[in-house]
Amino acid sequence: MARTFGASAVFLKLQGPRTAGDPGDHRGKRGPAKRRLVTSSKNKYDTLEQIIFEQGLRILGVHAYQELNLLLFVLNNGKVLRRKIDTLARLRDANQTVLDNYHLIAGGVGVHWPDVDEDLSLKGLLKAEFSMQAMAV
Repeated sequence: MARTFGASAVFLKLQGPRTAGDPGDHRGKRGPAKRRLVTSSKNKYDTLEQIIFEQGLRILGVHAYQELNLLLFVLNNGKVLRRKIDTLARLRDANQTVLDNYHLIAGGVGVHWPDVDEDLSLKGLLKAEFSMQAMAV
């Protein structure tokens, strides 16, 4: 079973001042080391991940219109993302029943179509949306 992690999975730990002789003693000439924040991961969230994981943006539902070659992704902020079905290789030849059989992944950070084993992430959908908007300008 896959495990999913959100912003709450980034564990923080405060390290206190060290005493002389302790490994990692950084007192030097300026006195005891100050308390500092250390994260368990060296990776920082990029802008899209911050919107998704820290602000809680999620997919609420997917509406497929095969005859229009269109997928609509309804988000919890009221916005709708559009994607052409024929741009997705595994969904291109899918019938309406297959398109309607989807599951939200991790509470709405992605979508899975089990009949064709296709997965789309909210981050990928947002990237595509922003690049289309940038090209339109």
